[in-house]
This record gives sequence, C-alpha cells and structure tokens, in this order.
Amino acid sequence: MPTITKQEIADLITTTLGAAAAVVVSQSANQLTEGLHELPAIQVYPTRWEVDIAQETDRSSFGAGIRQTELVFIVDVYAHRRTELAEDMGTMMTVTDEIDALLDAQVSSLFGNADIKAFHWFAELASFEYGGSNVRYTGARYTITIEVF
Repeated sequence: MPTITKQEIADLITTTLGAAAAVVVSQSANQLTEGLHELPAIQVYPTRWEVDIAQETDRSSFGAGIRQTELVFIVDVYAHRRTELAEDMGTMMTVTDEIDALLDAQVSSLFGNADIKAFHWFAELASFEYGGSNVRYTGARYTITIEVF
C-alpha cells in the first residue's frame, strides 16, 4: 500500500502546474484562501477517492493482493476577473495551454513521485464566483484522476 497522502498528491500537482509561466499564485488544499488577490491563480484539492478499484484478479496484482486507489483532484484555474469576454478568454487560453503542456510532459515519475502509477485528466471552461463576493472569474476546471498502488 502506498504511503502517499492526499495532501502530498495535492502538493505535487500544485508544484507541477504552478510552474506554468502564466500562473502567478498556486494554492494546494491546505493553503486555500478566502479571496483571490493576484491572477492567474490555481487551486488544487481532492474531491473523491475510491479504494480497491480493481478486483483480486486484476493483472497488476498477479494474485498478490495489491490494493489500488483512485483519487480525483480538482484544479480550478482562475484566469481573469470577468470584464471583457475576449480578454478573459485570451488569458484563459494562454494559462490552460501552459497547464496542458505540463500535464502532457508527465511521462515517467509522474508528478515526481513513484507511488503515482497512472493518471488521466480532462478540462472544461468554467465561470467562477469566489468567496461570496459576487465577483466572477473566467477560467477552467481540470479534473485529474490519479492511480496509486
């Protein structure tokens, strides 16, 4: 059983994606703030986990009883405060292109940790209201599924 925690995975994702040149602020789950003061920003947090997703007969265990865990993390990308649509979308496209490239570059030692055996992701356009302030942000929401065993 891997010893990596949800917080450690969130930190690894935050560090990896926070390296995007366009990202000004990156916050892991235990660093989330009530307000956004600098943009573009990303926030990473776990949203779901499922233990032992494979059965005893799964090929990865060869009968050795390996327990697989699938963890789903959300990466909210706050690209621009909602003002002018073309400018908002332009910033969002720049930031997400950089994040996509960083995710695509993960081919071995995923996110820098040997316990992470596989991952896949998808992203979608998002409009966020943050902190109950009625201020809207243009951005994207990434859903990253991590597999450890």
